[in-house]
Amino acid sequence: MSLTGKPALTTSADITNDGFWPTLSVGELMSKYRIPAEYADDTIIWGLTLALVNVNMALEPVKADIVALGFVSLTAYTTAHPHVINSNPLLDTLYKHAVFSRAKAGLLMQFNSMNRRRLPKMPPKKRRKQNLLAG
Repeated sequence: MSLTGKPALTTSADITNDGFWPTLSVGELMSKYRIPAEYADDTIIWGLTLALVNVNMALEPVKADIVALGFVSLTAYTTAHPHVINSNPLLDTLYKHAVFSRAKAGLLMQFNSMNRRRLPKMPPKKRRKQNLLAG
């Protein structure tokens, strides 16, 4: 459980991708990109899913080129063409960064509206003539 009282179940969730691009971890998004724990699990998963879909659509031409070379996934391509940074395939790192950055941008726009509470309507105070003359 976090300091906010929210159980830490979100970090174990994975978002399964389309089979070509890698599976993404919600926990990795939350830890590396510092997503506030105040978000509901469904909100985080939805934000990551939308970001994944948008990045996948933008990278459709890249996917088509790699498939045309005979590779069935990005993992197969990076295994045949290893370019590793900090023990991670460079293209995997760039893909995750694109999706996680987009997810964080989308989620942060919702943060202000999630923490606002409606102010109660209070009737206006009646001013007395004495109070107005006293100051």
